[in-house]
Amino acid sequence: METMKTDAVRRKLMRGAILKLLSQGQPMLIQMLEVVLKSIGEDVERDMLSCVNFLLDRGYVRVWNGDTDDMPPAPGVLLCITANGQDVVDGTTKDPSVILPAEGRR
Repeated sequence: METMKTDAVRRKLMRGAILKLLSQGQPMLIQMLEVVLKSIGEDVERDMLSCVNFLLDRGYVRVWNGDTDDMPPAPGVLLCITANGQDVVDGTTKDPSVILPAEGRR
């Protein structure tokens, strides 16, 4: 039971880290997000795709690739934050399923 709780918190933190990274500017390749999240100590392999899909379902991020906006998340496509996702980062929208990293961390 404790492991399930820990996994849930880890996924919430990863979702927040993804939103925080995407709020910094330009769209990011999914592979680049993986590299950055690994560098800050996240266990990316296991949860990256499920966290991205969660954020897509909530409308916090979208896949963007040139002229094509509706591609499935896969290597080689870009993710960008939406206005709803920026609201979560700014704190104007609260979502208990997303934990933003503390200032000073990405």
